[in-house]
Amino acid sequence: MRTVKIIGLVVAIVGLLTAFVALLTESIRFARELPHQPSISVSTEPVTFPSNTGEISNNPPVTYFNEWVNVDSQTDNIKRVSIESKDGGTYINMFGACSPTDCNLREYSPAPVVNYNYDSETGILHIEWIFDFQTMTQELTLTPDGQLKVTTHEHFTDNSGRLDYDSVNYFTRQ
Repeated sequence: MRTVKIIGLVVAIVGLLTAFVALLTESIRFARELPHQPSISVSTEPVTFPSNTGEISNNPPVTYFNEWVNVDSQTDNIKRVSIESKDGGTYINMFGACSPTDCNLREYSPAPVVNYNYDSETGILHIEWIFDFQTMTQELTLTPDGQLKVTTHEHFTDNSGRLDYDSVNYFTRQ
């Protein structure tokens, strides 16, 4: 019974966060439409919208759904991307270049929190991976030639001294 209450509380918190993000997004959109006023400061940074791994129906178009493989077969970065429909939502997973087998990002321990949101106006699928050692934010777009472009920013939070870095990878349908 206690587990049910905790799950209910988590669902309520996610709902409140989603409503807050929607309100914030609308406020930013409204502020950008105002005539330029020096006293208004609007961030031009992309906003990442949480959706709690598909519990909110804000899924990308079916053209994103596929198994994708990096065009650079020798990459030391992300080798594969999996985007599929699962339980009425979107399930996203990625596999890094590890040896002897590729690293499954969803199988890290502890498991990462994965948030995503598709922005239909820009055509960008925003993904945020929160691990216990880093936060990774990504923008996925489809290129005119049908490839999946993944722009990644990695920010390390484990006090290891590693510097943040950005990468861009391209993927084709498998």
